[in-house]
Amino acid sequence: MINLLKNILNNNSSPEEMNDNKNLELLCGLMIEAAYTDGQIDEIEINKIRSSLVNVFAEDQKEVNLAIEQAITNKNNSKSLHYYTSHINKNFDDNSKLLLVEALWEIVSSD
Repeated sequence: MINLLKNILNNNSSPEEMNDNKNLELLCGLMIEAAYTDGQIDEIEINKIRSSLVNVFAEDQKEVNLAIEQAITNKNNSKSLHYYTSHINKNFDDNSKLLLVEALWEIVSSD
């Protein structure tokens, strides 16, 4: 709770904006993990992730690019798949989960 208040005061972001950023972080992190299942992430997979986040999940292009860079940088320090899936399971509705599974399938099968 204290961290939430600090973030709000330091970033001037509303809790809703912070939740949107958290959702983007979760989606991007899980998609990067899926892309890396074969031991590498190639440009086709990055483009598919970018396209899914912008076109399917209606995320901002600039925010998506930053989130992808962060997720790639942090993939070796990343949280477990349980972290991503448990947060997504709690915070996403059934339709969003279905869209995510479809996007993950496209990413994994793109190369």
